[in-house]
Amino acid sequence: MSLVIRSFCDEAYLEGLELHPSFKTYPKYRSIVTRKSHLYEIVKEEDSNLCLAVWEEKLIVGIGILEYPQKDQRWAQLGKWMMEVSVIEVIREFRGKGLAKGLLKSTTEHPLKERKILFMVGYSWTWDLVGTGLKVMEYREMLINLFQSEDFKVYQTNEPNVLLRPENLFMARIGAMVPAHVLKAFKWLRFGIIQSFSLDHSYNMVTM
Repeated sequence: MSLVIRSFCDEAYLEGLELHPSFKTYPKYRSIVTRKSHLYEIVKEEDSNLCLAVWEEKLIVGIGILEYPQKDQRWAQLGKWMMEVSVIEVIREFRGKGLAKGLLKSTTEHPLKERKILFMVGYSWTWDLVGTGLKVMEYREMLINLFQSEDFKVYQTNEPNVLLRPENLFMARIGAMVPAHVLKAFKWLRFGIIQSFSLDHSYNMVTM
């Protein structure tokens, strides 16, 4: 029996895989990804990283996604300086084995990571409290510990969706080569203040 984690999955690799049926809607919880077609959309995105945990060379049992934020999100105001860990999900049957930590590590191991601000937004209404048996603040602490393993830190923000519930959180990892003017813009953007600056992304020519 085998369980492997593979990053930067492409369409050809996806062809031979099936999404485990446990990626579905439960009472009080719905998997973030419930259809394989969603994964095909991700691999077509610029600079994205689709990371999969695959059981027995066929069944997808864990998913990690790193992508640019959606255009209607506040964080898209910084252009390509910010990328979101939009999904880290392991099906119920495979939890408690350290798989989420492995997925996060592989998902964030991006050749451009030191030139990016990687971020995650934790909304409690998306958390599987029933499946984990955790209370809401325990789940929050679990997420913080998970992302801290990859040098993410909790940052304050007045983003409306984050403020809807006290347990919601925003975390980010700032790459070592992110310039000072971008860091300043990021600081103000967290509180809804948009600064005008040059979006120089010439480094995106790096071959992946």
